[in-house]
Amino acid sequence: MKKRPLCVFCVLVIVILCITGLSGHRAWYPDNQLICSIAEQQKEVRIDGYIYQREYKDEKYILYLKQAVLSVTSHDKYKIEYVKITSEVLKETIRVGDSVRVCGELKPVESATNPGQFDPESYYRSGKIGYTMWNPEIQVIRRPLFSLHHVLNQLKERISVSLKVAAPDETGTILAAMVTGDKSDLGEDISSLFRQGGISHVLAISGLHLGILGMGLYKLLRRVGMPLRPAGILAVAFMCCYGGMVGAGISTLRALLMFGIKIGGDLTGRTYDPPTALALTALVLLAGNPAYLTGSSFWLSYSAVLSLMIWKGKQKLAGGIYLHFFMAPILLYFFYEISFYGILLNLIVLPTVSLVLVSGFLGGMVGIFASGMGKIFVLPARYVLYIYEYLCNAIMKLPGAVLILGRPTLAQIGLYYGIMALVLYAYRRNRIYKKRFFFLLLMIPAWILLCFRRSDNLKITMLDVGQGDAIVIQTPEAHTYLLDGGSSSEKQVGTYRILPFLKQAGVRHLEAIFLTHDDSDHMNGIVEILEAMEKGESNLEVGRLVLPKWQDTVPFAAVTELAEALSIPVCYMGTGDCVRDGKTEIICLHPSGEDYSGKSNEGSLVLLIRYGEFDGLFTGDLEGNAEKQVGEISPDIDLLKVAHHGSGYSSSEDFLEQTRPELCLISCSENNRYGHPDAGTLERLDQYGSRYFITKDCGAISVFTDGEKIDLKTYCKYNDTGR
Repeated sequence: MKKRPLCVFCVLVIVILCITGLSGHRAWYPDNQLICSIAEQQKEVRIDGYIYQREYKDEKYILYLKQAVLSVTSHDKYKIEYVKITSEVLKETIRVGDSVRVCGELKPVESATNPGQFDPESYYRSGKIGYTMWNPEIQVIRRPLFSLHHVLNQLKERISVSLKVAAPDETGTILAAMVTGDKSDLGEDISSLFRQGGISHVLAISGLHLGILGMGLYKLLRRVGMPLRPAGILAVAFMCCYGGMVGAGISTLRALLMFGIKIGGDLTGRTYDPPTALALTALVLLAGNPAYLTGSSFWLSYSAVLSLMIWKGKQKLAGGIYLHFFMAPILLYFFYEISFYGILLNLIVLPTVSLVLVSGFLGGMVGIFASGMGKIFVLPARYVLYIYEYLCNAIMKLPGAVLILGRPTLAQIGLYYGIMALVLYAYRRNRIYKKRFFFLLLMIPAWILLCFRRSDNLKITMLDVGQGDAIVIQTPEAHTYLLDGGSSSEKQVGTYRILPFLKQAGVRHLEAIFLTHDDSDHMNGIVEILEAMEKGESNLEVGRLVLPKWQDTVPFAAVTELAEALSIPVCYMGTGDCVRDGKTEIICLHPSGEDYSGKSNEGSLVLLIRYGEFDGLFTGDLEGNAEKQVGEISPDIDLLKVAHHGSGYSSSEDFLEQTRPELCLISCSENNRYGHPDAGTLERLDQYGSRYFITKDCGAISVFTDGEKIDLKTYCKYNDTGR
């Protein structure tokens, strides 16, 4: 490293950025609080800006505006830089490069409210997008005579259409994603299949793609006799245009910068040093936007290239295994799972992806002018993609194809890479270790450390599912139970909120799913999860499905049919029934043998969870006489799941007098049409000295207990909501 002072300097600055947490700053959101205040006070605002990107996805137009200026009056104007606009209908043609005036409701980009949930705020922050608008009025105020952005966007759309015509099946949409970055028609089934097979990287415009095209063109120009300088300039110009066409993602920017440094070195007679180029490009990108550090794209792109620089050898199998060892902590931190057989599959994919890319690029370009010739050019790519799909499907049938291990802590990741560095140092300094597989063997303890998950506490998490219920119970014995799972305000709550939480927690098996009653806001997410299991889209396992005893005669048709199809036993609980899990007891307090047909809220399954001195009461949508009955047999409790989302018909004074809860959790959505939680209910909780926390304010709420002490943690910051 003594010969690489620039590399050392760049690495030190990057480390300082990571330590000081500059990745979280919002310097690109000037007067953020003021702008949010203006947006709240004025339901319609005016913004002028420049369209730099356009998409059409899910039958909606998505426009990205930069150099945006919010105008309050002719004198009061605020720069907000970047805005995402979604519109179902465009009254006039909007082109990339147009200057537009947009009038509508401005909102900050939403953030995730549950662990594991996709975080739009973090994702868009890397693109400096802080605000969104939905179905605004859009007016073109200036259209330039020539716009390179518009030309490149038109070329992208024509190549994409050409590929979908040349390959009318799903391979056409895959090629469009690989060549142009157009994923508008890419089905979730293909994305999921490639992701679980460990080859989802081929669907993204990566540095590998640009390296193949850029270096391929550069070498071709040199071989046909073009002088060094024109060949280098032409190759760099091509790469810049291609990067502008597919979108300036992190991998694209990294590849462009490294390629530019490589060509610059050739033109000036300087030696190209890959580690220095990698560190310099990272510093340049982070200097422009430190928020890149919070996203997966930056870490995946740079760690993949760095690992290949460190590993110097011709053993492809050993190199593939090493790459997975190196990438494992990052993959687990951001995606919570890893493909076990992806190592072997990538040995086939990596040598052939260049054929797919070149065949697709040529087929797309030629197909613009002659669709018949385009079909011929894309044939090699289509056949290789068929092989990829076949192998992914075959791998998914093998045991342990996808390992759900959860998110490791930063301390675990640090120790993992520390052990890797020591092992690598010993391997290179001592000839005894000059076998690469011996290095991999020594990494097994580090892998075990990375995957270690243990807690001596009972953990209960009420997820934020909007207007609905979903509660996850994790025992010290590492067993997990799900109590309800549904929402009437959030779409696909099972897919986008419940399953991601379970994944980040490393949950592969649910001991049981308890359903308190058959309302959709408690059940539809469970149906989604079981359907995903049936289709092979989820690797989750379920031990049993538990329903209220009276539902034995009036079954939950949708859920029980899916359970039977998946060979999941269906059980029924009534008063006095108990599930014991080590020191944890789950005791049913209600219902008894009475038939609650037509009044399912009163027939809600009520569970008392007891661990040591801790008692938690979970009441579904309990109300009326049934609540009175439960209160009479319930002990004083530490934790109450407030029934029916805080409805005024539940949590009566008599019930609270009998149970005396210290902590209360309420699940409901912001501005729901039912007015939950009811002001009277909150007053009664205050009257009995209960501290309450509401998911609409706090996001997911987790309660930890060792059987005596109780700790509570909310996923989102809150102001005076826990009282």
